[in-house]
Amino acid sequence: MNRLKKQQKGFTILEVLLSAAIIAVMLAALVAIGQLSLNTNQLYLQRSQATYLAQESLELARERRDTNWIDRKNGTMWDGFDGTQSVLSLLPNENSKIYGPLCFYPTSGQYYFSWRANDDSGWEKGKSCAEIIAQPAGTPAAQMIPTEKITLDSGASFYRYLVFQRVTTSLLPDTPSSVQPGQSAIKVTAVVKWRANNSSGDEKTVSISEILTNWRPNY
Repeated sequence: MNRLKKQQKGFTILEVLLSAAIIAVMLAALVAIGQLSLNTNQLYLQRSQATYLAQESLELARERRDTNWIDRKNGTMWDGFDGTQSVLSLLPNENSKIYGPLCFYPTSGQYYFSWRANDDSGWEKGKSCAEIIAQPAGTPAAQMIPTEKITLDSGASFYRYLVFQRVTTSLLPDTPSSVQPGQSAIKVTAVVKWRANNSSGDEKTVSISEILTNWRPNY
């Protein structure tokens, strides 16, 4: 009987505490893995959304080029992405770049590039296209709103802009000989930036480039 009583003794407090600590560590690890998985999935989703926005921006730039060809106005230039002047005229050499958003202007029913000089500093100061369009005429390029801010239904905010850079026809062997070197092509890069939803708020970027050419110079 005494032997049976000894075998029926319960757990000691130390054993209970040790078991509780092991369970707590396991639960904490599971929570951490779940949070990491959630953050990773969210990042993949945001990257997919940013890629779509960048692709859309390039498509709009291509549409702007095509519209310049067919507007039947003698003064329209194929690279007049801002509607007033040749973008290539703003790029003195291959290392020059100009930055800015491409927005829809309701009064004309077309998209136009709103450029600023030299860099993309202050990209998080972006505004909606409505606010970009409302900028007073004559605003210095360096003071222009640098990016278009796009907020999705999920609450995620993305900042989108284009970068224009001169290229030479040496990169384009199939360019017609009638086209002057340096005036027939322009490199367009669509950039989308955002902040990751993590403790450090890392800067994330998606960029897609394309070379647009004036392959219909006499159209």
